Amino acid sequence: MMAGKRAVIFVRVSSKDDRQDYQRQIDDLKSYCENKSLEVVKVISEKISGAKKNELRPGIQKLLKLTEENAYDALVISEVSRLGRSPFEVQKMIEELSEKGISVHIQTLNLVTLDDDGNRSAMVDFMLAILMQFAKIERETLITRVRSGLERAKRQGKTLGRPKGSSEKDDKFLKKYRPVKDDIEAGLSIRKISKIHDISVNTVLKVKGLLKAA
Repeated sequence: MMAGKRAVIFVRVSSKDDRQDYQRQIDDLKSYCENKSLEVVKVISEKISGAKKNELRPGIQKLLKLTEENAYDALVISEVSRLGRSPFEVQKMIEELSEKGISVHIQTLNLVTLDDDGNRSAMVDFMLAILMQFAKIERETLITRVRSGLERAKRQGKTLGRPKGSSEKDDKFLKKYRPVKDDIEAGLSIRKISKIHDISVNTVLKVKGLLKAA
């Protein structure tokens, strides 16, 4: 039924400095395409925060260029957050793809935005809207907790500045991830910090390790 449809696989991890690897995403999505009889014509990958606007994301811009060229029929992603963390940006992308007759396959949810006749599914739209809003609320809640934790740490007299004794390379790394450092010192959990800043757990652990060594 889906035979002959051309697919683009799109994968994303959070940051260039992360030790995250998108190869597993690619392998899983290739298997998905094979099961759905989708012909993979392109794989687009990027290492960037999903909180960035679409205009600032090279991977998204490549995808939009292919969209304008009518180079594919289906976009395959592992989960909604791979397209972005902003409900507005994700919805804008899905709308643009739908207008071109391009369906979005979300592997982990086993959802497709368009049926075989190119029609939008109201139920899928409803589910995606709820998922994106929940993600937005979760992020905003975590950010509020971070701010509260920082204020508490300051009241307790904790130093939130750059640690002494770090090497130039480590110092540069800590400067880049200073908000992460502040959150660690404020007592937030590793996983919460990872979600708030849209970076890998490994990056948070690296910052924590450098703080301990300083």
